[in-house]
Amino acid sequence: MIEIVRRNSQTAMLAAIVVILLVVNVIFLMQWQSASSEKDKVETQMNVAEVNLTQARVQYDLVDLRKEEAELKRNPEFPTKLPVVGLSLFLAEGALQYQVNLDKVDPPEKVGTEKIGGKSYPAYATAVTASGSLTKLTTFLEYIEGGGFTSIRVQDLVIEQTPGVWKADFTVVVISQT
Repeated sequence: MIEIVRRNSQTAMLAAIVVILLVVNVIFLMQWQSASSEKDKVETQMNVAEVNLTQARVQYDLVDLRKEEAELKRNPEFPTKLPVVGLSLFLAEGALQYQVNLDKVDPPEKVGTEKIGGKSYPAYATAVTASGSLTKLTTFLEYIEGGGFTSIRVQDLVIEQTPGVWKADFTVVVISQT
């Protein structure tokens, strides 16, 4: 009888150890799966951070930004001299494209200087009178300011409606380097 109790106690002990080991393995398996999914999330976040850092380094590289700044200071983005013919063609092409009549275009005349980046540059004004529908005049003016010349602006704009037609008087100012 003592033998049977010993065998049963050893069997019970082995069964308890097996159950404990199974429970521990299940706990470790759940923690391992949780750690594995966290590892995947952290790796994804790390990869995204590396890409963002690389983009930021390229975008905000101080040496490159200083080179660009020096280039801009050395070579401003506007014409070296007033392109009289180019300006006339620019206005004529815009008028044709936006179906606006150019009633008058005066020759450009120097109207003073403009200070840009601590330097003074000559400014030239061209008086223009155009006519057409209001929407076409508006798009034509947008064309002028957003067009091929980076140093151009429209000023002194006066728009009047005459019978059946809108008329715009304005000045186109171009800044050049010389």
